Amino acid sequence: MQSSLRAIIRILLMFLWMTVWGPVVMACRYIGGRSFLKARCWMYKAGLKIVNIELDVQGTIDRTKPVLFVSNHVSYLDIVVLGSLLPASFISKQEVKSWPMFGLVAMLTNTVFIERRASRTTQGLQHVKNQLQKGDSLILFPEGTTTNGNHVKTFKTSFFQVVEEDMDRAMFSLQPVSIAYTHINGLPMGIKWRTHFAWTGDASLLPHVWDVLKHGGARVEVCIHPPLTDLAHDRKKVALQCQRMIASSLSDSLGGNLKSSESNVIPFTREAKPDKKRRSA
Repeated sequence: MQSSLRAIIRILLMFLWMTVWGPVVMACRYIGGRSFLKARCWMYKAGLKIVNIELDVQGTIDRTKPVLFVSNHVSYLDIVVLGSLLPASFISKQEVKSWPMFGLVAMLTNTVFIERRASRTTQGLQHVKNQLQKGDSLILFPEGTTTNGNHVKTFKTSFFQVVEEDMDRAMFSLQPVSIAYTHINGLPMGIKWRTHFAWTGDASLLPHVWDVLKHGGARVEVCIHPPLTDLAHDRKKVALQCQRMIASSLSDSLGGNLKSSESNVIPFTREAKPDKKRRSA
């Protein structure tokens, strides 16, 4: 059931959300360390509450070293969903900086902005490598755009080039993540309703946000796959491996075959500390 009043209330709550959490995240970012990771996670969790998104999560995060998470991309809501689960910054196109509210959130949360022009690819790749070498985890959407949520597009291989570089790949993990929008108002979403949450094509941002906020709520299934081991030194092979794994998991989720495993969600307050010996290896 859709409600304009619900949307108005949520918009007001979103402004309050930014008013409260913006300064907190900025302060924690200045302080640095784990306080920034925790504040960022809690901010996204509060955002989930406002939009009324329920998460059903399977799998665990590799916390022994920095991780390059690779995920399919359905909507701007993916940012709030994955941001509430993964202790990582997003890799995003430069244009996001100018988006209302989303651009501010992206800048506050230490997003790595890159330009999509071919001439800037090398510079963007170097930025990704630098962040991984610093010990920061990152989230990559290799489709390069959003989809209708029913399938996975061909992964672009540019940023998988880190597996071909001379940098020590033992210092970071590559972990695929699949995200599926499965239910709306407690009922299976189906292809028709999934388009209300998927942001595709030339759809204007603000009208789409308004439409999303009018709905009662949604359930999203997230599968955090095991880190890939024995990575090939061919970025195309690695990209294809990730794409097939995520596409298969998306199909299982949309078909109702992903088992619920909410117990695998590890709150940041109880997050295990990385093994210093393994991290320095």
